[in-house]
Amino acid sequence: MFTYEGNLLYPLIFLSFLLGINFNFDRLITKPVVQFFDSISRVFYHINSLVIELIGFGIIPLAANLVLQLRINPERILFKQLALILGIDSVIIIFGVFPLILYFFGGRQNPYKWIYAALSSAIAGFVSRDSFFTLSILTKHGRESYGIPRKVGSAVFPLLSMIGKAGTAMVASVGFLLIIKSYSSLGITWFQFFWVLLFTFLTSFLLGSAPATGSLVAISFLCKFYGRGIEEGYLILNGIMLILISFGVLIDVISHSAIALLVTKHENLHQEIETNNFI
Repeated sequence: MFTYEGNLLYPLIFLSFLLGINFNFDRLITKPVVQFFDSISRVFYHINSLVIELIGFGIIPLAANLVLQLRINPERILFKQLALILGIDSVIIIFGVFPLILYFFGGRQNPYKWIYAALSSAIAGFVSRDSFFTLSILTKHGRESYGIPRKVGSAVFPLLSMIGKAGTAMVASVGFLLIIKSYSSLGITWFQFFWVLLFTFLTSFLLGSAPATGSLVAISFLCKFYGRGIEEGYLILNGIMLILISFGVLIDVISHSAIALLVTKHENLHQEIETNNFI
């Protein structure tokens, strides 16, 4: 479910939605069922907490594997500028754009406290390159570091893991623009620029079944759809595809936690947690 057939989560989410809207028709009848699902949810949450404790040790070999794969790749030197651009963009988005959004729409409180809480999930997303892998981490940290209650996190995080691909869309647009530029000596026109922005945005909603290869799938789809002799253009980026996917998941995870926090504050359900109590 969480690997090759990740699209199975769509019918599960739809089924959950149907169950949820029908639990209200008669409280006397539905109360035992609600209590059953609530108990199961709490049990799974505690199981997930145990798994998270073990995952902490697994991050080290994942990071080592990423570094090793980059070191043995001779083509990485050709894309140093692209990696630098993505790194600068990520820093601006994480420490500039999202804090401003949280400050103005989240009650004008210090947003960097949230950034500090989100760093562990973001690092896990970067080294694992898998948005479903970080889903369990977000669920745990959302409640115990961000102050997001279970009723919000259990609904928002899985949904965003399927359709919230802001970082993947950003990386796909940068990569595809580089492909267009490499195939043309005339530069990139405004039409091409806005075409890429539009279709990377639309494509991002179709990447739920590719949690670990979202950027690759998006860029290859754009190449096929755009045509004009660049159908195989995504092969140009093979040497840096690991980094592209990592940066995409990094921004995805940060955006998921920011959106969940804004939803929580909008519903007045946020629970303030002191920094020294973060996990």
